Amino acid sequence: MSHYPGFVTNAEWHDEMELIFVESGSMTCWIEGDEITLESFQGIFINSHRMRYFYNEKHEECEYIRLFADPLLLSASHSFESEQVRPFLSKYSYILLKEHRPWQTELYENMLDVQLASCGKFFEFKLQTFFMKAFTELNMHITQLEGRGTLATDIFTDMYMLKKMLLFIAENYSGKITLEDISSAAGCKKSKATQLFTKHLRTSPIEYLVKHRLAQALKLVQDKTLNAYEIGKATGFGSNGSYFSETFRKYYGISMSEYRKNVFLQ
Repeated sequence: MSHYPGFVTNAEWHDEMELIFVESGSMTCWIEGDEITLESFQGIFINSHRMRYFYNEKHEECEYIRLFADPLLLSASHSFESEQVRPFLSKYSYILLKEHRPWQTELYENMLDVQLASCGKFFEFKLQTFFMKAFTELNMHITQLEGRGTLATDIFTDMYMLKKMLLFIAENYSGKITLEDISSAAGCKKSKATQLFTKHLRTSPIEYLVKHRLAQALKLVQDKTLNAYEIGKATGFGSNGSYFSETFRKYYGISMSEYRKNVFLQ
């Protein structure tokens, strides 16, 4: 979690479904209005197209493993998709795996094996096999598990507007963006945009923009041929390299060069 400004990941949503297990520490998962805290060796299945982000409020380290898969991986045939996969996925936004049952431990161990094979030739086959196994276990044990179904209308509307604004930020972060630009992307007033970000993302629209830019900058920090001026300019901090450097230090507690040395180039 320390790789993210303030120990808070960016809000995101995917076409893929996702399975997460916490390996050490703890983190809170925000999923479309719900907040769930996961401790070590606890996990959560998150359906596709659900907005989520993760954080540690105490700014304590948390390590976790994530695997993504397109629901089409489960669709061995049209009948299997329509009779088994689609009804299950349309029913749940997420499912918690907080009990230390043998089949959940086995899923976690299998995740580690799949992750180790991520650069291998047959990774996609192993990923498909893993999610078929996970899907089978979830179906078999669903009556013992805690989860949430579809969204209420008011939350759905909030999520729709937030997604519009977050997508705008993701597509335009490298240029100049104002609060009015962000709110206009969702067709709402600046006050409404601020309210939605504060209520659901625990930050303001502009603060979120800064953190998103930092997250993009962190990807470029790995390229040691780029200096602070070049990285800052490419990620929307403008041509003032010192502003980017100061912002980086503010959120990460060390300079960009120190971070590069300690995290990526050790």
